Amino acid sequence: NAEKLDCGFVVFCYLKLAQLTYENAVQFMIRVQNIPEIVEAYNTSGNFDFVLKIYVQNMRQYQDFVMRILGDIPYIGSIESSFVLGEVKSSHRLLIPRGPGPTVGAQGGCGALLMLAHIADISHVTD
Repeated sequence: NAEKLDCGFVVFCYLKLAQLTYENAVQFMIRVQNIPEIVEAYNTSGNFDFVLKIYVQNMRQYQDFVMRILGDIPYIGSIESSFVLGEVKSSHRLLIPRGPGPTVGAQGGCGALLMLAHIADISHVTD
């Protein structure tokens, strides 16, 4: 539990590179791997190039994180942040399609749930 570890302030950081080039994107993705506050990072389409999920202690620590860590990355063009007010759902279950047929709705052909205990070790699939 992040709150018990005093890291319960959750931020979604929407980031746009100053110039979207292959080299800048690769360098950013490499750099993100070594920043422990960033627990998830996604390369996205739309208005932003990346979405980061960040855990810190509080607003002051996030401000420091933006200024010292993200601010030190020269190819970042802009940042927008959203702060989590409360978690509604958190799950690592994925629907696995059963076969041909519709993919939406109660009869959508997705009947098996996959529980991901660890990405490298998928050990249990149920119907």
